[in-house]
Amino acid sequence: MKLPVLLLLSMLIAAVGAVAGRAADAPQSGALNEDLIIDWDARIAACRSAGGTWLHGHNECERIDEAACGSAGGHYYPCASACRHRPDNLVCIAMCVPMCGFAG
Repeated sequence: MKLPVLLLLSMLIAAVGAVAGRAADAPQSGALNEDLIIDWDARIAACRSAGGTWLHGHNECERIDEAACGSAGGHYYPCASACRHRPDNLVCIAMCVPMCGFAG
């Protein structure tokens, strides 16, 4: 009985130490971390200029090619579900939609 408790405690201590180490590497208060700045207007413009359709609320651009997606900093999905944003997708058309997704 004591072994599982000790194992759990050691895992918890290791996790707290890892989080504390990452917090020490974070920028100081008021410092600007330029890697975290996302220019959404530029991504939307890139989507539209490549002939795509921007989906607000999902951070996605439909119907652009892989090269345009990569240039905009997205992740290309050549065959996303046409019904991926429908909560009731019990019946869905079997059709691929090329999509470029962005973490947000």
